[in-house]
Order: sequence, then C-alpha cells, then structure tokens
Amino acid sequence: MFRIYIKFKIYKIPGIKYVKNVIFYIFPNLAINQGFNKNDQTRSYLLKNEPSHRKLDINGIKSFSNMFSGEECLIIGNGPSINNIDFKKFKNIPSFAVNSFYLKSEEVNYFPTFFTIEDKHVFADNINKIKEYKVNHKFLPNIYRNKFYDDGRPEFLYYKINFDFYNGKEIKFSKHAYKEMFAGGTVTYINFQLAYLMGFKRVYLIGLDFNYVKPKGTIIDGNTWISTGDDPNHFDKSYFGEGKRYHDPQLHRAKIAYQKANEVFKSENKEIVNLTENTKLDVFKTEDIDKYF
Repeated sequence: MFRIYIKFKIYKIPGIKYVKNVIFYIFPNLAINQGFNKNDQTRSYLLKNEPSHRKLDINGIKSFSNMFSGEECLIIGNGPSINNIDFKKFKNIPSFAVNSFYLKSEEVNYFPTFFTIEDKHVFADNINKIKEYKVNHKFLPNIYRNKFYDDGRPEFLYYKINFDFYNGKEIKFSKHAYKEMFAGGTVTYINFQLAYLMGFKRVYLIGLDFNYVKPKGTIIDGNTWISTGDDPNHFDKSYFGEGKRYHDPQLHRAKIAYQKANEVFKSENKEIVNLTENTKLDVFKTEDIDKYF
C-alpha cells in the first residue's frame, strides 16, 4: 500500500516575490514502519529534495573562505587540562570549540567564535543545550538538519560529512569544507578543515590531553559506550556522565587524522602548535602556553 501526500512549498528567491511549487510524492509503508509519523515523513522528504545550497549551506560556509587569511586561531579540546586555563588570555583570538564545551562557557563566561558537532550521540543527548548555546556560528552535519528544520536560525550551518575513513578507506582532508568534510575519529579534525578554509596560518591547540581511559562500569554496545558514572576524561565529570552515550574513542584513528592535518598545514607553510599541558599527543609541535599568551 502506498500513501500519497501533496505539499505546497513556498520559496523566496531574490528578484521574485514568491514561487509556489506543488510537490507530489509517494511514501511506501516501509517509511512508516521505520518510525516516522506523517509530519516527519513530509519533513524528511522535503529536506532530501531541497536545493543543495539549502541542505548543505554551501554559500554560507563558503563565505568564510580566507576570511582570516594569515591570522591565528585557537582550537579547544575538552581534556581535563583546560581546567588550568585562564580563558581571558584568548579574548582577542578567533576560536573553535566542540561538543559540551558550553559547560565550560557557563563556568568561566567564555564563548568561542565557532562551535562544531559531529557525533550523533553527543548531538541527540544535548540538543536543547546546543540550541540555546550563545555562539554565532554553529557547524553541524547536514544529516541532523531536520532536527532544526523549523527553527530558521541563522547561526546553524550544515556541512556534508564523509565517513569513508570509518569504512577502512584512506584518511582525506578537505580543502573545500563548503563542499564536504571528512570524519577522522575526532570532531577536532572537522575544525582543522574549517580553519584551513578560513585561511588561518597558525593554529593553537589546548585541551588535547590525548590520555583516554575507559571508566569503570562503562556499558559497551557495539561501538557505542554508555556511561554509568562520572567522566574522568574531560574537564567536567558530567561531560559524559551517567546515562550519556558516545562512540568508542579510538585514539589510534584520531592520531592518523591529526597526522594528516599536520601534513597538509606544513605543506603550505602553515603551523599547528600544541599548547596542551602534559599532552600525550606527539604529532604536533609542542610549546608552553606562556610563550604565546
């Protein structure tokens, strides 16, 4: 059995007040059995069939190309070491933060320039906080866009993410982040690709402790880990606290991605400097933070 729905969609186009499109489409019962209700089916179909520049925000992300050419930026990891950081040092430098960094923002009243999510569990478990987070530019995979479909919030920019590396293929680095970006086992890898797009010549790193331990009592479900207690691996014990889900943090995979990012930056006379206190990551040049800030 097939169900037929008719949807009137109004698009605003420069120079034309309104264009009405009548969209006829057919959904098999299979879609209903997968857990969609009628409204979700409609939304999902329209999302897939919107013009690509709306789905991926190609023009929005592309507008950042070389915006900071020759400048410096900060990429913030979420290791415990950032609890020893005075974030006032970074008030005059563009910065990238990820995942549940909003917890630190609330604590120290520091808000990054850019905020990025990749992991579906992090997104699903923190969706309301992500919506409320007071950051002007939030980069999310386009596969999550339907979660924000009706919000119309300009701070959300949706990128296409390529998971080939997770499927055993060679790691790649996108020099055109508005087209797609490549997953590398860590959301930080997305920020390297964005920093490259924006033209930053030097990238500073903090919070990349790279010293992960599996907490006691962790429930393993495939490559998903489910926490049953406090999180010892991040700056806040509730980061991946009780009940939170996250993917197996395969540091060997992340290291390969970091090596690729370092290779790309070095090949164009750009530099990545790790300022993380007592870092276990040996890929990048390491320096004392007081040398630069």
